[in-house]
Amino acid sequence: MGQRLQYLVGLVLVDNAVLTRFLGLYPILALRARLEDAMALAVAMVAIVVVAAATCAALDAYAVRPLGIESPALVVDMFVIAALASIATLALRAADLARFERVKAELPLLTANCAALGVVLSTARAQASIATATIDALATSVGFLVVFALLTALRERLDEARIPARLRGAPILLVTAALLSLAFAGFQGADR
Repeated sequence: MGQRLQYLVGLVLVDNAVLTRFLGLYPILALRARLEDAMALAVAMVAIVVVAAATCAALDAYAVRPLGIESPALVVDMFVIAALASIATLALRAADLARFERVKAELPLLTANCAALGVVLSTARAQASIATATIDALATSVGFLVVFALLTALRERLDEARIPARLRGAPILLVTAALLSLAFAGFQGADR
């Protein structure tokens, strides 16, 4: 139990998909929403990643591997993610129409987020069980949420800061993400 918890905390902090593999960085760079609205999108992303990982692991275990049809597996995974992003969009619209109107331009970022596909593919490549794939996806997507929240809050501060014109926008966010990546690398310890 202790090793499993250590592994999950490692997925959130040490082996964070955004900071170590730069998966899912595009929505962070492209998003212009306030922190509250961005967190609604990040929570939707967590739900998409977790459900997509569980669904794709089940499809992989019960359809792809037994039938030996590995070539279209990537297409199926992308279809599952796109369908879940559409469902999340409809759920957000039904839950909070005002917030939906504020973030509707950013909603396609849920579908185009490579973090979702990266998590699904890494669990499928490992041929993980459905439960393992779901738990790993939850930990990885919580790591995405942490970095998303940090960089969105920092972006709001950076937008008000006096920064040279050539560094404004994506360049300063990439520098900030790199520094955040170095800070999170400190969780690895000296023996790595």
